[in-house]
Amino acid sequence: MCSNKKKNIILITDDSAINLDALTHILQDDYTLYTATDGATCLEIARKEVPDLILLDIVMPEMCGFKTITALKENCLTADIPVIFITGLTDSDAEERGFSLGAADYINKPFNSAVVKLRVRNQIQIVNQIRQIHRNSITDELTGIGNRRFFYDQLEQRAGVGTRGAQPKASVLHDD
Repeated sequence: MCSNKKKNIILITDDSAINLDALTHILQDDYTLYTATDGATCLEIARKEVPDLILLDIVMPEMCGFKTITALKENCLTADIPVIFITGLTDSDAEERGFSLGAADYINKPFNSAVVKLRVRNQIQIVNQIRQIHRNSITDELTGIGNRRFFYDQLEQRAGVGTRGAQPKASVLHDD
C-alpha cells in the first residue's frame, strides 16, 4: 500500500555503532532516521532538521547525554523536542537526573526491540497530537483557512522581523 503521509523524524545519538545499527534496524521502516555519534553532532542535526524525537545515549565521550539534553532544552528551536534516554546506566540517580533535565522517557540497555518500538510510538503519538491541536487552534474548521489567532500570530511574527530589521513595529500596522 502506497502512503503519501510524511514519516516522523527521529534522531538517534549513540557513540556505539552496534547500538546505532540496532536502533536503525528497529525503527527504519516506520520513521525517517538521522544518526549522530556524539553530543555536538546531535545538537547540529537537531537545529538543522528539528526532529520529532531524539533517542540519546548518556555515556558518550566529550559531551555526555546530560549536557546534550541541557543544550537542547536551552535552544528555542529544540527545546520542545522530546528526548528518550537510551543507556546502560541502571542506577536510579541517573534516571532521576535524566527526568529532571527534561527527558520524556528512559530505556535501559540492552534494549528490547518491542519496548523501543512502543515507547517511541507513544512519544511520536504525543508529538502528532500536540501538532494537530495546534493546527486546530489556528484554523477555521469549516473553511480550513487561518483564523483570528493565526492572523495575530502572523502579525506578531512579521512585526518582530520588522523590529530586528530596525523598522518600527507600527510600520506593519499602518501605511504612513
